[in-house]
Amino acid sequence: MNSKLVYLSIVIIGDSHNPSILNPDFLRVQNIVPEDWNWKVKNTLTTPPLSMVQYSNKVRINAEKSKIEIIDPDGIIENSKIPIIAKNYISILPHVPYKAVGINFNVAIEADEPNKFLIEKFLNDGPWKTQVHQLESIGLKLSYPFDNGKFNVTLDEGIEQQRIEKEKLIERKIIIANANFHFECVTYPAVSEIEEILQRFSTCWNHFSEYLKEVIG
Repeated sequence: MNSKLVYLSIVIIGDSHNPSILNPDFLRVQNIVPEDWNWKVKNTLTTPPLSMVQYSNKVRINAEKSKIEIIDPDGIIENSKIPIIAKNYISILPHVPYKAVGINFNVAIEADEPNKFLIEKFLNDGPWKTQVHQLESIGLKLSYPFDNGKFNVTLDEGIEQQRIEKEKLIERKIIIANANFHFECVTYPAVSEIEEILQRFSTCWNHFSEYLKEVIG
């Protein structure tokens, strides 16, 4: 089955984040998004409860009181800057009580009949799947221990849109595979601990990629 990475993100959970400090100038002056990257700002929002900066390459940084989220919708693992942004951000604000880090990947997998595939592959016959109870769809959530953290996977049917002409879109059903690698922070300040977690970014992707090859095929 063909697959492609469509989304990756890093989430840093903490108490008492200050969303109102997040703006393009703060990110540039503090060298969180270095000026020599030449990223152009596309959208920005700065308020006390929620702030956001989005760049023209679609990378987006969200700040709420409980978390910082750095999102790369078109990311390529080897080139993505989001681990660098996350590391730079926490180094500027080291005394926030950081609680956890999430490394997330979203993969689209081609399948002619996604629900049928998931049902036949993962669900044994039983009273939950009979002529009386004709099962149409299934969503799976699986959780595993991983490197002093957790590796959580969800598998479900999704819809992908493809542009085939300038103004024409088609939709097709796919399997959506989401991975969340969750690591708790146990130290304060947690900067060194988070930096070590962020170094596992590629390792997490490789683990998820191999997992999909083994489990989905």
